[in-house]
Amino acid sequence: YEEVVLFNLVENILKIFQDKARAKGLALRFVTESSFPPIQADPFQIEQMFINLIDNAIKYTEHGEVTVTLRQEKDAIVIEITDTGIGTGLGLSIVKHIILSHNGTIHVDSIVGKGTTVTITLPLHK
Repeated sequence: YEEVVLFNLVENILKIFQDKARAKGLALRFVTESSFPPIQADPFQIEQMFINLIDNAIKYTEHGEVTVTLRQEKDAIVIEITDTGIGTGLGLSIVKHIILSHNGTIHVDSIVGKGTTVTITLPLHK
């Protein structure tokens, strides 16, 4: 594992999805605190996790927005990916595997017709 600065990683991934979101008329938002420490992680796996979740959020949202939120809570980073889509908890087996291998947790809140929030907690220290 190595130090991963989530802010930079998320910014780069959101750039990849900008056109896809714009084509559907969706706002792609990134909400974060000013700064927090890097996490110890496999950067490729964390990137895959974000790509899967953001791709799903855009795919299942017809109007509104997809928001990625990062914040620090005690010794963990909390990641929220929220959409205003059809409200389906999707097959997240790859994502779950990545999170578990990083000693993290995932929770999905989904309301049909309102949208989905995926909340991931990753410890700052391995």
